[in-house]
Amino acid sequence: MIRTSTVVVVALLCVSLRAVGAELDGILVELSKKWVEVKSVAYDLESRGTSAGQGFSMSSTISGNVEAKRKDQTHWQMRVESTMVATFRQAGHETNVETKELKVLDGEYCYTLTETFGKKSAFRRKVEDNPDVSGGSDFLNGVRAGNDLKLLPEKEIDGTPCYVFKAVPRFPTKACSTVKYYMSKETALNILAETLDSEDKLVGLVRLKKIKINLPIADERFVFKAPAGVEVEDVMRERHDP
Repeated sequence: MIRTSTVVVVALLCVSLRAVGAELDGILVELSKKWVEVKSVAYDLESRGTSAGQGFSMSSTISGNVEAKRKDQTHWQMRVESTMVATFRQAGHETNVETKELKVLDGEYCYTLTETFGKKSAFRRKVEDNPDVSGGSDFLNGVRAGNDLKLLPEKEIDGTPCYVFKAVPRFPTKACSTVKYYMSKETALNILAETLDSEDKLVGLVRLKKIKINLPIADERFVFKAPAGVEVEDVMRERHDP
């Protein structure tokens, strides 16, 4: 009798898991169709995070704005202007470091200009893959590559209905055991990501605000011009030269 009951429970569990998997796959197909309709996107970016070690801790905040539009079916152009403020604490001392960054992807190269303590530096690298615009099923499939993805109950974020996905790393760490992604049901854009540690404490957050979809963005926004006196280093050339 016990053996029969166990078989029934296992069978029901397998059916349930197949149903959940089918629902997830169906949602991914839906998000893929929605994402194809997105030709351009612009938004304000807000991010914060914390980390700690023995006698050491760090917190950071990032604020900025992002503009992106499709160059073709497989490539995006993107412009990201941001400011990061990092606070380091160790042995009773606290240090604040501000870094300004401009990142421009023209569909072929990614250019990065940073300024810290008044010193500017710039480099570029070849873009082999589509830049991470954090949208559609391709984004989630990338997440699935190293995580088990679970579907959670839907939720509204700033009035936007969202699918909620829980990504559990196959090799979790104390600092990162779960990431929750909130994908807009209307546009398939990931508008919020929350990183939780092993104690389910929020240790990282990325949030998109003032989102604008399919508005015109001038091509000039994706042309990088280095400031006077700043030389652009080619990191791929540096990496392969003897």
